[in-house]
Amino acid sequence: MAVNWDTLATTGLGAATTVLGIVIGGFVGRRSQDRQRVLGTRSAAYATFLRPSASSPPRRSARPSGRSSKHSENYAS
Repeated sequence: MAVNWDTLATTGLGAATTVLGIVIGGFVGRRSQDRQRVLGTRSAAYATFLRPSASSPPRRSARPSGRSSKHSENYAS
C-alpha cells in the first residue's frame, strides 16, 4: 500500500495549524479577560473611593483667597 505524501502533508499541516490557532486563541482570550478583570477591579475601587465625596458637599478652604472682608466670612471654618 503506497502512501500519498501530498495528502499526508496537507492533513498534517492542517491539523498543526488548527492546534496552533487554538493555542494562540486561548492566549489572546485569557489576556483579554485578565485586562477586563483588572479594569473592573480598578473601576470598583475608584467608585468606592469617590462615593463618600460624591455624597458630601464640597469643602471650602479655611484660608481666604484675597477677597474683600465681606466675602472672607464665607470661608471661615
